Order: sequence, then C-alpha cells, then structure tokens
Amino acid sequence: LKRQLDEIKEAHAATVIERKEEHKRQLDELKESYLATMSERLDEIKESHLTTISEHEEEHKRQLDDLRESHLATLSAREEEHKCQLAELRENHLETLREREMVHTCQLDELRESHMATVAERESVHRCQ
Repeated sequence: LKRQLDEIKEAHAATVIERKEEHKRQLDELKESYLATMSERLDEIKESHLTTISEHEEEHKRQLDDLRESHLATLSAREEEHKCQLAELRENHLETLREREMVHTCQLDELRESHMATVAERESVHRCQ
C-alpha cells in the first residue's frame, strides 16, 4: 500500500511537472503570438501615420501653392492698377503743364504787347519833343 501510494505520488508529481512545463510552453507561445501581433499592428499604425503625415504635407503644399498663386495674382492686379493710375496722373500733370504754359504764353504776349505799346508811346513822346 505504501509502495502504491509512493507510486501515485511520483506519478502525480510527474504529471504536475508535465502540466507545469506544458503551461509554460503554452504561455511562451501566447507571448510570442501576442508580441508578433502587436509588432504587426505597430507597423500598420506607423505606416498609417506616415501616410497621414504625407497626405497632410501634400495638402499643405497645395494650400501654399494656391495662396502663392492668389497672392501673385492680387499683386499683379494691383501693379496694373497702379500703372494705370500713374499713367492717368502723368496725363493730368502734362495737361496741367500745357494749360499753365498756354496761360504763361498769353501773359508773356500781353506783357510784350504792353511793353511794346509803352515803348512806342515813349518814342512818340520823345519825337514830339
């Protein structure tokens, strides 16, 4: 009976050791599987993140290009408007100068005529004396 009991204890101890090793092996397999799955998932997340960053950079570049084009178009339009305004101002200034020149010419003609009349009058007074 004691021998049977010792045999049962030995068999039980061997079974416990076997199960413990089997559980350890299963746990190691589960860890490996979990780590592989997490590694794959992390790679997917990294790839997704890089794709998102790339898409955002492309969109940002497009927005900057659109803004640059809009800004350049606005500057070009303003430059053209300023050119037109300057041309108009130049024409107005030239017209003002022409008008003043005509006024001055008329004034000079009047002064010359007045001077000539004065000279003629003085000459006539000197002749009469």
